Amino acid sequence: MNQGMLLSALSVITDAVSTISFWSLLPIIAGLVLGYIAVEQFWFYRAGQGLPGPSWVPPLLGNVFSMVYDPFAFWDNQDKLGPLSWNSIFGTFMLFCQDTDISTTIFKNASNDNFMICLNLNGERLLGGGNIAFLQGDVHKNLRQQVLHLFTKKALSKYLFVQEKCIRDDIAKWFDIAKSKGTVEMRPFVRDLNMFTSQSVFIGPYLTPEVRARVCEDYQLMNEGLLCMPFSFPGSTLWKAIRARKRLVALLCDIVSQSKVRMAAAATAARVSEAESSELDETSTAYQQPECLLDFWMVDTVNALRDYESAKATSDDPASVQPPLHSADTAIAHTLLDFLFAAQDASSSSLTWLCHYLAKYPEFLEKVREEQAQLRPADEPLDLATINQMQYTRQVVKE
Repeated sequence: MNQGMLLSALSVITDAVSTISFWSLLPIIAGLVLGYIAVEQFWFYRAGQGLPGPSWVPPLLGNVFSMVYDPFAFWDNQDKLGPLSWNSIFGTFMLFCQDTDISTTIFKNASNDNFMICLNLNGERLLGGGNIAFLQGDVHKNLRQQVLHLFTKKALSKYLFVQEKCIRDDIAKWFDIAKSKGTVEMRPFVRDLNMFTSQSVFIGPYLTPEVRARVCEDYQLMNEGLLCMPFSFPGSTLWKAIRARKRLVALLCDIVSQSKVRMAAAATAARVSEAESSELDETSTAYQQPECLLDFWMVDTVNALRDYESAKATSDDPASVQPPLHSADTAIAHTLLDFLFAAQDASSSSLTWLCHYLAKYPEFLEKVREEQAQLRPADEPLDLATINQMQYTRQVVKE
């Protein structure tokens, strides 16, 4: 009997559905869409109350087309709204911050329960969820604290000789190219210089010229992936960019592993030398001094991993001993990916404009040269003390 009742009910439903036409459903669909748009606009108005923002945003998609196809106008308009403003991207309410103090507060309070930091429309899909830019809460804070000492003025001064050599070598090539070709566009050369310099500072000893060229190509693909529509399918710009990121992460994982091995060998050799009260032989393969930022980072990581292994070996419950955070090759590779990515676009634009304006206003260029001649009359190598005295040059860079 139950089966008969079910068949009867199904027959009634089927008959009812067959009598419904698209035109009869159209008013309902239109009402639902208009209702959603009204609710969305009201919610944006309430969420952005007290903050400057657009008076109206396109429903569902927001201002995504303006951001992708006319980014200069989008960011210029957003900039005019003030240090803290709002907008909608793909129906998501977003805050835009340009104030240092407010940004610091945001970084301190970002969490899944509060609000989340958004780098770019395609950022998380492109760079990967394990990237430092998309870690939230205590995990993000811990990683920032772990790498902060690598970016102090004193720490960065250790790489000055590497940077200066890269810059001098590249500029010499610029002049050779200009002599043979005449006028050339500067930005591609500046970008290549920034990529070469940042690679040398972060992971230089582990790169061959062929690998450097491949890294530059993949980062260019990733850069294009940040400026396209957020749709990934075979052959699309975002798809190519994601594949480039995967290749880079695999390469960086291998480099991290090599650095760990070198720094672990150096630590072991130092302990043996200390135990035997002897000096290290600088010609020995065991004498491995840090040569790049990754090496300095891995010195701390290797020590933390050694302590972890010791604690696990002496613990009654080894499974309860947790490895140090952000010590896995993949986690470190994702952070390196972000460091290298951040070093190649904004700084390239800044340096290009700086060179443009110095060429446009030769009187300021002459003052920069006068300061350099005064501080380095014999063109001495750069050091931190000399850089700290470059008051005029520093103000030109800031301007």
